[in-house]
Amino acid sequence: MSGVTNGRLSPAVGRVVFASVAAFIALRTVFTAPGVAAALRFDPSLLTERPWTVITYPLVHESVFHLLVTGLLVVLVGPRVERALGARVFALYYGYTAAGAALAAVAVSQLVAVPPMSGGIASGLGLVFAYAWIAGDREVTLDPLPVRARVLTLAAGVIGGSLVLGAVRNTAGLSLAHLGAVPAAWLFFRLWKAGQRVEPVMPLPIRRPALAPIQVQRAEQASAPASPPGPIPVSMGVEDAAETLNRLLDKISAKGLESLTPEERRILKEYAERKQEHS
Repeated sequence: MSGVTNGRLSPAVGRVVFASVAAFIALRTVFTAPGVAAALRFDPSLLTERPWTVITYPLVHESVFHLLVTGLLVVLVGPRVERALGARVFALYYGYTAAGAALAAVAVSQLVAVPPMSGGIASGLGLVFAYAWIAGDREVTLDPLPVRARVLTLAAGVIGGSLVLGAVRNTAGLSLAHLGAVPAAWLFFRLWKAGQRVEPVMPLPIRRPALAPIQVQRAEQASAPASPPGPIPVSMGVEDAAETLNRLLDKISAKGLESLTPEERRILKEYAERKQEHS
């Protein structure tokens, strides 16, 4: 389950980790005035006055331990989520879950006291949920520990443990408001799944040697006086038709069905329909 590949982090995850560490160092060495960190934390009661804090509060960490916990979540699961979503969507998703937790904090603050939020725990929990959604109930190894566990079990443990700690501690670094990233993540993936275009699965012909379909087609032509047009353009000879079909099958075998152009998909679809008519 290690997020490091060949000694390097994935691009977007590396930028998130670098920004968190750089902000932590800057707030401890250069911008040491308490007002600077306060201007970056998210306070639900000051949303209209400081709207930028909806996405800046993950840069403020209360301690080295707070920074390490957040960084561990991002490094462990972030690269796998980035590979599934892409670097650009990953960055948007990271900020989206932070904003979702902030808006949840506004709602929770109407019922109980919510301290100003800081740190990237909310986005880290969003990444844990994303990894569980993508990987499902797969079993993984917790590198560098020689321990294997199922992804859904790990995600439930991390989110459940955060829920308990947030209810007990209720601090700026971890409160119940941070768990607002989880329903925001659920909504994101529901909409993402609904927005994916599902291509209809077409029945594919079985790959045969080049001479077999040529001989069959010649026999059919000799016995039948007339037949409806085949799936390949009529201007194409029998040998060219067989070669075209074989070329498309080779392309599917090497690169997958998604690599076909719309015209190539049309040819295969017409071939399948013709086969069904004569079966």
